[in-house]
Amino acid sequence: MTPCLPRSLGMARQPRSPRHSGSDTAERAVAYKSILYESLSDGTLEEIRIYLQQQRVLGSTDFKQMIQAKTERFGGIRPAHRPRKEK
Repeated sequence: MTPCLPRSLGMARQPRSPRHSGSDTAERAVAYKSILYESLSDGTLEEIRIYLQQQRVLGSTDFKQMIQAKTERFGGIRPAHRPRKEK
């Protein structure tokens, strides 16, 4: 049974778009994946992957600074591998 959610809070169950009305999880996954590839550029997808791999915050400069200040941790991305030793 689906709980009744208040419409005024925007939480009411929305009808599915025909594009997303796949009968099973695999069909819906394919539909959502196609939406992502259509709406995001390759550069944006690569940026999202890099930030996710490094578990960093992705957003505007102000947002990143706010998160860094609140968590007291570095929030940007770093190049892969350790820095080379100086000889």
